[in-house]
Amino acid sequence: MVVMESESARAKRCALDIIKSAYAGAAKADHGVTSNVPWPAIFRLASADSCLASLCDCALSKEASQPREVAALLTLFRDKGRERNAKIAGILRETLTRLASAGVEALALKGGAFLASGNACSRSMLDIDLMVKPQDKERASEVLKREGYKISAQDNWYETLNHHHAPPLFDPSCAIAIELHTRLAPNFDKYVISSDVIFAHAQIGSIGNSPVYIPSDTHRVVHLIIHSMVADYG
Repeated sequence: MVVMESESARAKRCALDIIKSAYAGAAKADHGVTSNVPWPAIFRLASADSCLASLCDCALSKEASQPREVAALLTLFRDKGRERNAKIAGILRETLTRLASAGVEALALKGGAFLASGNACSRSMLDIDLMVKPQDKERASEVLKREGYKISAQDNWYETLNHHHAPPLFDPSCAIAIELHTRLAPNFDKYVISSDVIFAHAQIGSIGNSPVYIPSDTHRVVHLIIHSMVADYG
C-alpha cells in the first residue's frame, strides 16, 4: 500500500533540504525531494514559523539551486527581510549608544548578535534582546524610558517571578520591543551562566562604524539551545 505524502509534509521536507543544501553543500541535498518543490506551501510554512526571509536566503545561496520560476519571489522576500533588519540594526545601535552614555554596559543577544556580524542578515526578529548586569537592570530601564522608550504593559509578574528579562520596552518609533536580560534562562536556579562570565568572554562586532559587544560563539550557541529546547519547550 502506497501512502501519499501530504503537501504540508512534503513542504517541510523540502524546506529542510533547502537549508541542508545551503549549509552542507549541494552534494548533500536530496534531489529527489527538491525536484518538485511545492513553493506555495513552503512560503506558507515559513511565514507561519517567522523564517521566510531566512529560508529564501538559503534557497538563493550559491550552494543551493535557484529555481527560475520563483527566483523573483525568493529575492523579494529575502530583501524585504534584510530591509527590515537594517532598520532594526539602527534602533539597536541607538539603544546601545543611549545605554553607554549613561554608563550601562550591554551586549546584543541572539538576532542582535547576527546584526552585528558585519554581513547582511535575513534572520527574522520579533524583538531586540540585550544583556545587562543584574545590578544595572533598573537603571537601564529608567535610562531608556527617559529617552522616550515606552513600556508595553505594567506587568508586575516580571518582578514577582524574578523573570530573566525586564518588561519589554518599545523604542520611540514603536517599531520593535527591547528586552533587557540579566540571564539566559528563565529559571534562575538552572542552566546558570553568570552575566559576569558572559561579559568577560564577549567579542566585538559592529553595526556600521559602531562597535557592538556580543557573546562568545560558545555562549551564543548555548543561549540558542536554552531558548529553543528549555524556554520554549521546557
